[in-house]
Amino acid sequence: MKTKALFAGSFDPFHLGHLSIALRAGRLFDDVVIGIAADTGKHTLDIDKRFELVDLCIKNHKNISVISYQGLTVDLYKDINASVLIRGVRNIFDFEYEKNLAAINNVLYSNMQTCLLLCDIGYEISSSLVRQFIKNNVDLTKFVPNEIIDLVKELYA
Repeated sequence: MKTKALFAGSFDPFHLGHLSIALRAGRLFDDVVIGIAADTGKHTLDIDKRFELVDLCIKNHKNISVISYQGLTVDLYKDINASVLIRGVRNIFDFEYEKNLAAINNVLYSNMQTCLLLCDIGYEISSSLVRQFIKNNVDLTKFVPNEIIDLVKELYA
């Protein structure tokens, strides 16, 4: 049986921490779907541009794809017949948040499984911090995939 993992988030912007989690999930599962949430209430860039950024980073990875969605992640999980929801964890605060979210998702859909992947050392970055770096002209090479650095700077300027 093929395993399909859903890696959902706002990805605003997509950064090296996200890419690291997606690539690691791609080694663990047969298929990985990166789901970009359209209506998180916290995004600054429209869904089409966020989709483009992610797609540019994963286009050469045959078992990783990207889609956008509206509504609840649990509904997307069911719609695509996912085996597991992937969530990245940077620290103990993320762990507590993700543990609670997994419990709530399990109430909404009892078959939903969540896999927490720890961020690789050096990738404990948030999208909001990347946005601050952009506004303050910080070198993004340690935080954003090379394929999209120039486009990220342009879109978030």
